[in-house]
Amino acid sequence: MPNPDEWDWKGCIDEIKDQFDPERFTHASFGSCLFERLIAIMDCSEALVALIDEDQQEGVHRFFRAVTNYRKRYYELCKQWMDCDILNFNDDWGTAKAPFFSFDTAEEMLVPYVKESVDRAHELGCYVELHCCGKVEPLVPHFITEGIDSWGGQPLNDKPALKRKYGDKLLFTHEMELDPNADEFEIKAAVQKFMDDFGYDNRGFNGMRNNLFNRELYIASRKNFDRMVEEGTAIL
Repeated sequence: MPNPDEWDWKGCIDEIKDQFDPERFTHASFGSCLFERLIAIMDCSEALVALIDEDQQEGVHRFFRAVTNYRKRYYELCKQWMDCDILNFNDDWGTAKAPFFSFDTAEEMLVPYVKESVDRAHELGCYVELHCCGKVEPLVPHFITEGIDSWGGQPLNDKPALKRKYGDKLLFTHEMELDPNADEFEIKAAVQKFMDDFGYDNRGFNGMRNNLFNRELYIASRKNFDRMVEEGTAIL
């Protein structure tokens, strides 16, 4: 198991220090957490069996304990050296059709370790962004139990419906599909769709890197926020 204390944190910071902006959030991402790490040492089919095989579950728990301890130390050092605002938890839990495992298996084998990592990040004063690919709609309640602050998710999930159901408990990030050459009319239409699907409570987050879209979204969200203030529904 790697020891993050042995990494050259100072050398890394010296290389990227010009990129830090105190007026902006600092985000640190590190891929492959629990299940993906298990796949890395066992291959996918064997890892899936190990999650539900009573003879192997104790060993899986020992492995997940070691990965979690490593993960928490990584978070601590990210905060110490970079004063991060957002930390990432990365673990893909689904195929294009369904989760890899059942709701109960996730609850028993994975959720406690994710929650422990997220709790540590929160203790450090950071938000936690979840990267979890696949059609994992049935597992979204686990994300909330774990204390995840935001989840992107792929469009193969019915994210507008999930937003309506869980939007007060989880921030949904979404990147609109937009032609790079879109004109002003198309951009405004895309912004309106984003607001209708995700931004109506001003708790949706757009991940698109398009300056014109982001400008129009800023205008729309400010107008929406003013409306919510008048109605007494804004989160201040």
